[in-house]
Amino acid sequence: MRMIGVAACIGLVVGIRTVQGQNEAPPPVPVPDRSPATAAWLGAFVPGAGHFYAGESLRGAGLFFITAGGIAEGLYLYNMSPCTYSPLFTCDSAAARRAQHIYGIEAVAVGSVAWVISAIDAPRAVRRRLEHQRLRTAQLEWRPRLGLTRAQPRQFTIGVQGTW
Repeated sequence: MRMIGVAACIGLVVGIRTVQGQNEAPPPVPVPDRSPATAAWLGAFVPGAGHFYAGESLRGAGLFFITAGGIAEGLYLYNMSPCTYSPLFTCDSAAARRAQHIYGIEAVAVGSVAWVISAIDAPRAVRRRLEHQRLRTAQLEWRPRLGLTRAQPRQFTIGVQGTW
């Protein structure tokens, strides 16, 4: 009976090793390393460029259009004639001018905040991308376990151990 158990354990170990060799994944495709510092510089000079560099193109495009749209709309509202869009062609130019200036400053502030967020988040985008790539290329390694435990009382162990 004991010989059958040992033969079964040896067969398990040999079987695991042959299956392990047959199902090996192809080697991961190398991805060019991205620098968080480069992404920060790109995000500081052109809003959203650091996200494009990191591979997050949708977020980069959104930040670019929010920044450019906010700043452009703010400058337009600030410099526009106060009576251009007045209802029924009545205009109190002093109050309308003041309101337009406030709206223009608010829109430029929204665009500026989006630009700052783009510069701050660009290095984080690179780190997110590198972590995602590291997790995608990590492979699980299986090893058979067969033997006696070190702890007292000694016990015989059979099994499979997985490590990253």
